[in-house]
Amino acid sequence: MEFDNDTVLVTGAASGIGRATCERFAEQGAQVMVTDINTPGRRRTR
Repeated sequence: MEFDNDTVLVTGAASGIGRATCERFAEQGAQVMVTDINTPGRRRTR
């Protein structure tokens, strides 16, 4: 599935499944918004 610049919000994005989810959405063309209480980890998620 291609997201063609659709925006998605991922909570718990600092590590593990949340980070992997962000990466997959981004690979599919989504604009990803990330949130997590772990600020340093959240900043590392791209």
